[in-house]
Amino acid sequence: MRSSTVTEDRLQDFTENGLLPQKAVVHWRAPLAEHEEPQPEADQIVSFLAFHERGLGYPGHLFLRGVLNKWEVEPQHLNPNGVLHIAGFVTLCEGFLRIDPHANLFRAFFYG
Repeated sequence: MRSSTVTEDRLQDFTENGLLPQKAVVHWRAPLAEHEEPQPEADQIVSFLAFHERGLGYPGHLFLRGVLNKWEVEPQHLNPNGVLHIAGFVTLCEGFLRIDPHANLFRAFFYG
């Protein structure tokens, strides 16, 4: 495993492009170069830039928070396509089906 290459400047670029909230709002930070794997403090979560490129925002949608809680996972346990699937599912439910997204329906669609 290698250390992250994300820098404060790169995170600031994401902020300027509207993909990440201002640092003063959500208190993001770049990982420390000497850490080979994420080591968040107790009040922090790990997020990946690829998630934000695919539409993840903070605070996360209530459905996302519910799925993470129900299956006892954290955002860093997802892959970018997982975030995209969740976002697409929420859009399908709210925008087209006019229902609230539900974890059991999500499971039926994506995990049979």
